[in-house]
Amino acid sequence: MFGKGYNSHMITNIIKQRLATLKIDSAEAIIVGSSALAALGLHKQSDIDIMVPRPTFQRVASIGYAVSQYTDGSGQIVVGDTELMHSFHGKVFDDYLPQAMLIDGIRFMSLTDMRAWKQVQNRPKDWRDIELIDDYLRNHSC
Repeated sequence: MFGKGYNSHMITNIIKQRLATLKIDSAEAIIVGSSALAALGLHKQSDIDIMVPRPTFQRVASIGYAVSQYTDGSGQIVVGDTELMHSFHGKVFDDYLPQAMLIDGIRFMSLTDMRAWKQVQNRPKDWRDIELIDDYLRNHSC
């Protein structure tokens, strides 16, 4: 669990360690899901979701990591608290790249993209995150 109480440098160091374990260069990764909120110090996070281009995903799978399938047929590799994917809710790496936020050398899903994803998910935990995103965007220029 990381987030509140951790600074962005601590969180990005954890992410850099996970990328190194999977032999992924940070230029090949976008951290998706709520980890950006943790990196901004807005809440705790228990896992790291990493999106990579399909060739990077296939390279990591070829190292020997087990691939499982989402219901939509896209693949995932789960290693401890880290989930690697080449598709995230119907979008691929290049869809998120233009608006990705850079925090301490790590790309994160933009808050605008995260907010849109959370609105579609519409789970109780997403409602609070949408409030956090809106408050953050009101108080910071992104």
